[in-house]
Amino acid sequence: MTPTDPAVNTANPADATSTRTDPAARAAALYRAVFDPSADPSLRGLRGRFDRMLDEFPLDDTDVVDEITVAGRPALTVAPAGGGTGVLLWFHGGGYVIGSPAGYRHLGSALARVTGRTVILPDYRLAPKYPFPAAPEDATAILGEVLQAHPSAVLGGDSAGGGLALVAMTALRDSGGALPTAAVLLSPLADLTGTSASVTEHSATDPAVTATSLADIRAAYLQGHDPADPRASPVFADLHGLPPVLVMAGGSEALLDDARTVADRIGEAGGTVELVIGDGMVHVWPLFESFLPEAAVAMERIGGFVGAVQTVG
Repeated sequence: MTPTDPAVNTANPADATSTRTDPAARAAALYRAVFDPSADPSLRGLRGRFDRMLDEFPLDDTDVVDEITVAGRPALTVAPAGGGTGVLLWFHGGGYVIGSPAGYRHLGSALARVTGRTVILPDYRLAPKYPFPAAPEDATAILGEVLQAHPSAVLGGDSAGGGLALVAMTALRDSGGALPTAAVLLSPLADLTGTSASVTEHSATDPAVTATSLADIRAAYLQGHDPADPRASPVFADLHGLPPVLVMAGGSEALLDDARTVADRIGEAGGTVELVIGDGMVHVWPLFESFLPEAAVAMERIGGFVGAVQTVG
């Protein structure tokens, strides 16, 4: 690929409506149950529904889960049976207001399986109690400490966690720090302005992210801060000098343009980037790999990308 022309793949691995209609509908229904406007509107209620959705997914009972502390923050590690070869640091999603390492154990388990690495799931501070810039400060400190111990670690994140991964990498780059060997961004929330065409186009049908939910995130997380600040919306950051990046987004999600713009700007800055668009897929569709065929294929794609990293640390 040329630096200014990211590789773009429209993924439809099932290639048959009959094989994806029911599982895809189930994934959308799970999101709708979490963000049901008639349910308990409190933050506690929303966090509980999100974690309960994640708890429905299976864990590999051979995984080894431990509690650690990274840069002063609690974290979980999920290692495949026999131990991982290398480390994958993963920032969970949840719009900077929900999500937890415990809730993301199942995704950590799947990532450990496909990459063969020990997955670190840190507990960064959440809004509204800890508004911007608490999350990027935590993410940058956590990434820096992980890289000190594991210089060839891979970085990843989904949704808000994908945005945090970008912000942390640019912060370390600007300070002269080390960078991860590669990065994986799933449906990154990289533009909090909410002005992209895909937000307008897909808000009515996206079960997870809408223009309204982005406005709620701005209110809770930014609390009046400029949403175009590159530390909040890394689509506005200088994205030169980053390691190889895999960006994945659902073709039917509101954050599709966030992913496209991130990939374009990394490519324009001379970086190596691969953009995978899941045809008809929802936000962070690899999350549903236990029952959605396209998600299982996407997870294998992630494993292949990480496996191509030559140096392990």
